[in-house]
Amino acid sequence: MWLTRNKEKENETVRETRDEAVEQSEPIRNEELSRLTPNVDIYEKDDVIYLAVDMPGVDKGAVELTLEKNVLTIEGRSSYSRPEGYGCSYAEFRPGVYRRSFTLNQEIDRENIEANLKDGVLTVVLKRLLPSKTKIEVH
Repeated sequence: MWLTRNKEKENETVRETRDEAVEQSEPIRNEELSRLTPNVDIYEKDDVIYLAVDMPGVDKGAVELTLEKNVLTIEGRSSYSRPEGYGCSYAEFRPGVYRRSFTLNQEIDRENIEANLKDGVLTVVLKRLLPSKTKIEVH
């Protein structure tokens, strides 16, 4: 396995108050932003790993991927907008912060990690380093 979940990072709390959400131009709601754990599907093919991370309501500019000490952290802030002039009578969607962390082993090429967000799914492409072949001369 080329990566593992980092439960220690996932257990950190990410909460913001209603006032902070208002300052960031998000509609007013009575609850705090939720900490959300996105569902992730992991696919492997040859020397590539694909992560499909479900993050509905997240825009491209609200996604952040960081790699620190072999830990890849994926974070995204979901938001919503209601139609202008309408009040909210009932809502099931809650804006929040998605966060997942994975520990990468030494076989992953850290310089060529790719990410693409489309239709609420973030696809992360992790490529395996090709083993370097060195011919050793025998004396």
